[in-house]
Amino acid sequence: MTSFPSAGDAATADEVRRKRIRIRAWRRGMRELDILVGGFVDARLDTLASVELDELEALLDLPDAELLGWLAGVTPPPP
Repeated sequence: MTSFPSAGDAATADEVRRKRIRIRAWRRGMRELDILVGGFVDARLDTLASVELDELEALLDLPDAELLGWLAGVTPPPP
C-alpha cells in the first residue's frame, strides 16, 4: 500500500533541511566563514522561506575563497 505525504512529512523534511544547512554553515573549512555564515544561519535560519533556503544552499555550494572575498568586501559579488 502506498502512502501519500502528509503535512507532518513536509514539516519533517523542512526540519531535516534546516539541520543540514546549519551543519554546512558551521563546517565550511575556514574558521572565518564558520563564524560569519554560521552566525547568520543561527540568527536567521528559522525565519527563512523555502525560496530563501534554496538561495542559502546555493551560497553554501560556493568555494570558500570566493564566498569569503564577497563577505570581506575584497571582491564584489555578482549582480
